[in-house]
Amino acid sequence: GAVERAAGIWNAETFHQHIALPLQFGVYHLNLTPLGSVYTGGGAYLLPRDELKLGQLYLSGGKWNGVF
Repeated sequence: GAVERAAGIWNAETFHQHIALPLQFGVYHLNLTPLGSVYTGGGAYLLPRDELKLGQLYLSGGKWNGVF
C-alpha cells in the first residue's frame, strides 16, 4: 500500500509495467483485497517459467539480460 500511495498508481499496474512486461510474463493473476488493492502478502498466480525468471533476476543481482 505504501508504494501505491506514494506513486499514486495502482499496485497491479506497477507490477504489470515494471515486472510483468520487462520479464515477458505469460498469463498471471494477482489476488485483490475486498477494497480492490493488490494483496501483496502472497497469492499471485504465475506460470512456472515466470517464477523461474524471478529466481534468475534475484541470482543475477537484479539484472535481466545484462541490464537493470
